[in-house]
Parts: sequence; C-alpha cells; structure tokens
Amino acid sequence: MKHKHADLIHAWADGAQIERKIYSEWLICIKPDWDVLGEYRIKPQDITEMWTIKENILVKAIWNADKTKLISVELVK
Repeated sequence: MKHKHADLIHAWADGAQIERKIYSEWLICIKPDWDVLGEYRIKPQDITEMWTIKENILVKAIWNADKTKLISVELVK
C-alpha cells in the first residue's frame, strides 16, 4: 500500500521545500516526520508580476504564493 504522503516524500527527496500545517499556519519543515495525520504540501513559489504604468515606466511586484502579502516592488527601467 502506498504511503499517504509518498508523492511529497519523493518531491522532498528531489529537493522540494515542504511545509506542514500547524493549526492554521503553513510552516517550513526542514526534516518532515511524515505523520499520517499531518497535512503537508510543497512550498508554493512567490508570484512575480510586471506592470506598465506609463509608456516608459515598468514596475515589478513580487507577492507571496497565495497573493495575500506584497513582498517587494521595484521600478524597472
């Protein structure tokens, strides 16, 4: 029988960052214990967006993966 977290275990072995849900917050696991009652996921990647404000102004915005927090904004020339 396949382990409940087998796909995540393989992804972790291949270098993916794993997070575990503790109460309602996702926390990075350095060495997951793969508890069958635990909830795990691959850490989502940040989202990068590029916006044109005017003809010659380009803005780069980086959000967290679920787009609830703006991490940085920079002016790109």
